[in-house]
Amino acid sequence: MCDVRRPPLAVCAVLVGLAFVVAALASRAADASPSTVRVVERDFHITVVHGRLTAGTVVFRVTNRGPDEHEFIVVRADHGLPMRPDGITLDEEALEKSIVGAIEPAPAGETNVLRLSLKPGRYALVCNMFGHYMGGMHAPLLVR
Repeated sequence: MCDVRRPPLAVCAVLVGLAFVVAALASRAADASPSTVRVVERDFHITVVHGRLTAGTVVFRVTNRGPDEHEFIVVRADHGLPMRPDGITLDEEALEKSIVGAIEPAPAGETNVLRLSLKPGRYALVCNMFGHYMGGMHAPLLVR
């Protein structure tokens, strides 16, 4: 007859507990992977390609298809966006606390990356160079 020894109950409990911890950590790591949003800027147009966007780390891959330089600004936009007296550009001084990230003007053909942590809410993606915002260089972004 074989002498098969069973592991003590405490060892089994520890192994099961470790399995739960590993599963929880793996799940958390999967949830922490950033969302990637592809953005294409052209004169007077911003195209945003993304799926459902959840709160957390978001990586924006912004490509300027030109022909002019364009900047990229992410603004918390739960309320309206104030304009400067010129009526053509946003008042960035009034928006200072609402701007969550930006990429300086980039030449045509360049791709830049901006990594941000976004909370649930409404955002605007804009180029605010003179006349660009009013010309149509803005897109909404909803984060859940």
